[in-house]
Amino acid sequence: MTLEEIKKIKEEYGFTCQMIADASGVPMSTVLKIMSGKNKTPRYSTMEKLNRGVRKLVQADRIMLYAKRFSEIKKAREKTIEDYLALPEDERVELIDGEFFDLESPTAAHQNVVGFIYRKLCDHIDKNNGQCRVFVAPLDVQLSREKNTIVQPDVFVLCDKNKLEHGRVVGAPDFVIEVVSPSNKLHDYEKKLGEYRRAGVREYWIVDMDNNVVITFFFEADKVKFYTFDDKVPVGIWDGECKVDFKVVKKYMDW
Repeated sequence: MTLEEIKKIKEEYGFTCQMIADASGVPMSTVLKIMSGKNKTPRYSTMEKLNRGVRKLVQADRIMLYAKRFSEIKKAREKTIEDYLALPEDERVELIDGEFFDLESPTAAHQNVVGFIYRKLCDHIDKNNGQCRVFVAPLDVQLSREKNTIVQPDVFVLCDKNKLEHGRVVGAPDFVIEVVSPSNKLHDYEKKLGEYRRAGVREYWIVDMDNNVVITFFFEADKVKFYTFDDKVPVGIWDGECKVDFKVVKKYMDW
C-alpha cells in the first residue's frame, strides 16, 4: 500500500494513530508526523511496518464485523439451556445463541499447550496470593442467564466465586483462552468472539497453533494485539505482570 492508501484506510475504518502505532511497532511520534504530512517520505522499512500494522487492524476489524453479523442471525429453531442439560453425559457440544456445536476430542499437542498455559496462570496467582482461579475444559460456562449459551473454554480465569452455581459457571469469566485447531477456527474466531465480548469477558486470547499466532482482545480497553510464538504475551487483566512465553509453548506443541 502507498501512503495515500494507508491514510484512506485509516479514515475509512476510523483507526487512530495510536492503534496504528501499536499494531505496526512504529513509534507514535513517527506515525503522527507521517499522517499529518510533516514526514512525506518515510523510510522503506517504516512503510513496510505500517503496511503490516494496517493489514492487522483491518483483519481484526473484519473479525469483529463477522461476529456482529453472526449475532444478528435469528435461528429457525433455538435450543435451550434445558435441552443442553438433558443431553447424555458423553455427548460433548456447546450451546451458542440457541444452536448446538459439536466439540471434537482435543489432540495431544492441544492438551499440552492448554496445560502449560494453565500452570503459568496458576503460578502467577499463587505467587501473588490472588483470589482468582484458573479452570480448563470441560467445565460448563453459562455466559448469561438471559441467553441460551453454554460454552466450555479451553482455559479461563474466574475472579468471582459467586458465579459458581450447581457445578457450573453462570456469568462471564474474567479471562478466556481458546486454543484453536482446523476444525474449530470458525467457531472461535467468529462465534465465540462476539459472545464473550457481549457477555462481559474482560480479555480473550485466540491461540492459533497452525499459524503460530496469538491474537489478544482486551475488551476493557478496546484493544486488539497480534503476537507470534516468538513473543512473551502479557495478560491484560493483570497489567502485564504475568506473561506467557510462547517460545516455550512451541516446545509443548512438538512433543
